[in-house]
Amino acid sequence: MTQLEIFKATVSHQSHSEFLFYASFTPALVEKIKEKYGLEKDGEIGDFFGMYNPVEVQPLYKGEMNKPDFSKYFTDIEKPEGSFINSLGVLEIPAQFYHFTGYISPLRNARSFKDIEEFPYPPSEGFEITGMKEKVEQAHKEGKVASAWIGHMYENAWQVRGYEEFLIDMVERPEWC
Repeated sequence: MTQLEIFKATVSHQSHSEFLFYASFTPALVEKIKEKYGLEKDGEIGDFFGMYNPVEVQPLYKGEMNKPDFSKYFTDIEKPEGSFINSLGVLEIPAQFYHFTGYISPLRNARSFKDIEEFPYPPSEGFEITGMKEKVEQAHKEGKVASAWIGHMYENAWQVRGYEEFLIDMVERPEWC
């Protein structure tokens, strides 16, 4: 069975003899698995184990996406070596434990709705969907599943605002959320 056939049978609750499964691993575990099974550094673990591997079909941003300067939100923070500001504007600081980082939210000190409105959020317009239908059709022709992903709204919201601040906002200032 192709992955598309397995997927369709699984979501239709039809019995079949195949397994539809997926797993992802931390970077340190990926290295150990590749070493144990003699996989190339750039080899795909999912392919080796026959995991569910959908073709990602995404809208593409037209033009060049300029990353705002988020540094003004962190003038009061000491930035240790290895820290960086991610695409959402969140300062990530190495946690000294595998791949984990600590988050420092750019809007942690927001005191008004205006502070939140003025934050340079990533654009929601300007994305091109031309060609997506054809990519899905091609994936299906090859027996593959196509999928699209648009993000983690809850995760992104609390990371930009700060987890505690976000929870308080939901109760005390829901119009801010």
